[in-house]
This record gives sequence, C-alpha cells and structure tokens, in this order.
Amino acid sequence: MQIGYKATDDYVQQVGSNKYLVRYANTYYIDGKGTISWEYASTSEAPNPYYPLGVVAKARITSGTGKYVSAKGYVSLTPQADGKRDVVITYK
Repeated sequence: MQIGYKATDDYVQQVGSNKYLVRYANTYYIDGKGTISWEYASTSEAPNPYYPLGVVAKARITSGTGKYVSAKGYVSLTPQADGKRDVVITYK
C-alpha cells in the first residue's frame, strides 16, 4: 500500500583514490499529513549514490511540515538487494 512518495537529492564527492563521500537529502511526502525530511552520509569505494547493502542508514529527522512540523526522532532505512528499501520512522 502506498502512503506517499519520496524525493531525494544525492551528492557524490571524490575525496581520494577509490574513496567517495555520499550525502543523501531525503524528504518523504505522506499523503494528507505533511512531510518528514532527514539527511544521511556514508562513504563508498565507487562513485554511485546507492545505499550500501547490509548497512542500516539511520539519522535524525531534520524538519517536517503539516502534522510533522515539530516531529522529533529518527529515520532508519534498510536497503534490500532487490532495490526496495524498508523505512521505519521513530518518534521521541
């Protein structure tokens, strides 16, 4: 069941031989409720914006709108080999 959609800006910067910094700026649009934004960064040996398999991307909520305007907590994203991503949003 779809509950909304996502927009992401991915930035890849080479910092050494076969070493890249990758930053993800994510916003989830939850239908009829508002948005939740969060950012995550990782390193990679290849210049690609894919979340590393086997690593849970976890970062705090940076902003929200609508129902989530004052949301505090974090987002955990677990990438799957088939390209799907399991996302859990935890409020504090």
